[in-house]
Amino acid sequence: MQLSPTRNATFSPKIIQIALLFLVVCGIYLSNVPDFWRTQDEKCYIWLAENILQGKGLTIELPSDVDRDFLWGMPPVVVGDNLFTIKYPVGQSCLLAATIGVGGRTFGFYIVPILGLLTALCLSLSTYVISRSLRLSLLTGAVLAMCPTWLIHSRSLLGDVPATATIYAALLLCLLGLKTRRHYLHFIAGIFLASGMTIRYPTVLAALPISLLLLSTGRPRERILNTMLLGIPCVAAMILILSFNQHLFGNPFTTGYAAIGEHGFKAEGAVENLLNYLAMSCILLPGAGLALLWYAVRPTELIERRHLATFLLLPILFVVFYSAWGNSAQLTYKPQDLLVMGARLVLPAVPALSLLVSLAVIEICRRFGLPGRIVWALPICLLVASLSVRHVFEQRTREYAVANEFLNSTTSPPCLVILKPHWFKITWPHDGDVNYLALNGHHVSQSQYALIARYHQVDQPVYVVVDPYVRLGLPDPSWQKDSLVNDLRLNGFTTVRRASVHSPFEIELYEVKPKTRTMGL
Repeated sequence: MQLSPTRNATFSPKIIQIALLFLVVCGIYLSNVPDFWRTQDEKCYIWLAENILQGKGLTIELPSDVDRDFLWGMPPVVVGDNLFTIKYPVGQSCLLAATIGVGGRTFGFYIVPILGLLTALCLSLSTYVISRSLRLSLLTGAVLAMCPTWLIHSRSLLGDVPATATIYAALLLCLLGLKTRRHYLHFIAGIFLASGMTIRYPTVLAALPISLLLLSTGRPRERILNTMLLGIPCVAAMILILSFNQHLFGNPFTTGYAAIGEHGFKAEGAVENLLNYLAMSCILLPGAGLALLWYAVRPTELIERRHLATFLLLPILFVVFYSAWGNSAQLTYKPQDLLVMGARLVLPAVPALSLLVSLAVIEICRRFGLPGRIVWALPICLLVASLSVRHVFEQRTREYAVANEFLNSTTSPPCLVILKPHWFKITWPHDGDVNYLALNGHHVSQSQYALIARYHQVDQPVYVVVDPYVRLGLPDPSWQKDSLVNDLRLNGFTTVRRASVHSPFEIELYEVKPKTRTMGL
């Protein structure tokens, strides 16, 4: 049915409301990139991205006399003779390299929030394709966009949000391909999924539910053709990943983390992790617990919606995998871990849970005869929760911003700064003339003492950062000032207090000197 010219020339109030809401959400996401929140992992991605842009490749060669303990600016590395490389998949750094090449480093920090917003859009469109319900579609996208877990991880340079974006882009393209019988859309979907595999290897798990979707829809010949078109780019990505592993680590089945299959599945802790994920679903996505309870009592309502099977399989696959696989199974996720580490690993489950929550809320309103507009209270409540959580995180990360400013104003390069590993978060941006040395607890190794002595021989200062490192309100017992000072004294050094800052917590800077040069101090 064709619309009249008058109808085409005007905008309905609903369209204006949706446009305004979209602009608000864009503003929230694009303002969600604080310059000071740069972790060690994020520096790793930036380092490789800039290496790629400068044509330096994926490895660096170090002189044989350089002690590997002193590589301050490198996140965990994999070593082969004197060749160093990062341990992470290269897909995210390639994405950042392309973004930085187009708009500079500052623009590179915005790519993840933009992809987070696009994921919400893909989820919303996918929901509309399978349900033809505009209200459910808009509610699903809004719930994901306002989810605290999603908003937190959309502010990071890590590859979890981009990998999730490729999964839901591939799912949307497959749904459109089945709807319109345009087979090339399945091939494009495969390219997206393959890109996600180069960003995070476990993205390959999403190939199973998407393939089941293709194999269960259409004529037999079309099913096989569509699945093959999806699989060709994924197989090519696997070959590329194996080639990179061979080039970087000398074995196609060895990644930067470990050999594939080395850790395997571990029953120990798996059940506990799985129960934690279920119990803490209110942290992953507030309201998910209510939705799970609602459909646990009424499973037939889900069974009747077979078109949702792909969305429901995604969280099952990722949660079960990370609850039982290798080192992940040893984490035994607690509530605080689920918001950050645990949710980061199973992030592809969060959009699917958003659909489940939205569907449950609409069903509950319908069952109890509540006004339809009341469903929009859910994303509004999520937005309030997200802003509150964001405030907490900004308070915590502000500590590192203050510490960074403090060190920049109190140290004079070239120098050596000794600090705990968690302080690597403050070394962005860094001064190339400042060498940062990480300690394990309050112990200083003999090779590190040799480096301190080497700095003193050329009259370059050595500093140590002391702080009552607090994580979730609990002090770190392995980091005690008196123990560190005593360890230094026993090995021929002393410390002189140089400066301190008291907000938002106590940070002290001491200069390390040989006892022979500091007699009387």
